[in-house]
Amino acid sequence: MGNLVNSGFSKLSSVNFIAQTERIITAMSGNANFPEPWPSTVPSLARLQADLAALQTASTATASGDKTQIAARKSARSIVQNDLAQLAFYVQTIAQGSTTMLATTGFPLRQVAQRTLNPPLPPAPAEIVSLRGPLSGSIIVNASRVPKAASYEVQLATADPTVENNWSEAGTWKTSKVYSFRMRAFAKAGFGPWATAASLMVV
Repeated sequence: MGNLVNSGFSKLSSVNFIAQTERIITAMSGNANFPEPWPSTVPSLARLQADLAALQTASTATASGDKTQIAARKSARSIVQNDLAQLAFYVQTIAQGSTTMLATTGFPLRQVAQRTLNPPLPPAPAEIVSLRGPLSGSIIVNASRVPKAASYEVQLATADPTVENNWSEAGTWKTSKVYSFRMRAFAKAGFGPWATAASLMVV
């Protein structure tokens, strides 16, 4: 089971980091899903509050820009970050994947990407057009490109195009006769739906 809560707050500013820690402390105080006392390896709320107070004091002291105070703030923040990392691990262990429980902790939930196990079928080609070719009796069938399509299938109908059995992949045609053409795309998931048929008279 991967990490479901975000405890990596290294990119937050000092103000936002302190505010985030306060939210977690508030959410975990009296939380029935994670009642204290916790295991000794997990910092208690009292310890987390004390470490946060030390960070707030150190942050205030950096207003003058003193490098020693800035280093002290960095050290104090590292302690609070370690507290939060241990607490995050603990709540995830107890929650056993329950995002409902984890949502009560004050930790931001990670956005879990939804994996598509079965890729969708390609859509029907749009704007299918049949044109007379440069040679007598030749026909050109065009359509807009379908993204991720590997190939296309074209069929013609020599009779009523609303009757499925009238469609075939090959055939011969005579001049002065109307033929219908349809096209569909093929991709990794298989064949998509047929596009709306286009008709043309062969001359």
